[in-house]
Amino acid sequence: MMPYTMVIDGFCKKGDVKIGFKLLKEMQGDGHVPSVVTYNVLMNGLCKQGQMKNANMLLNAMINVGVVPDDITYNILLEGHCKHGNPDDFEKLWSEKGLVLNYASYNSLISELNKSLKNHQKR
Repeated sequence: MMPYTMVIDGFCKKGDVKIGFKLLKEMQGDGHVPSVVTYNVLMNGLCKQGQMKNANMLLNAMINVGVVPDDITYNILLEGHCKHGNPDDFEKLWSEKGLVLNYASYNSLISELNKSLKNHQKR
């Protein structure tokens, strides 16, 4: 299973998330169950491309197949929502799922808010 995830990660880092999802289907077709790491890799790829709606749908899909999101999953979503100008969407998700932010979450949030403030000051 790990080799699939590593290859999916490579494609997602190159910006080719579509091939990552094709490999996910192939992985599942071969009888392998994707782990939270596999889903995190895909989610990170979606977030880097600003596909937050798809990232949220992937979260729901992974939960529906019984894969439990971890702190990394939610930090990926937090960072993605902040970078792409919709932290309120993450706040809604956060409330719905009853999440508790950890140190890494606060670090991501502060970092993104700082970047946003600097960008706003440049205008």
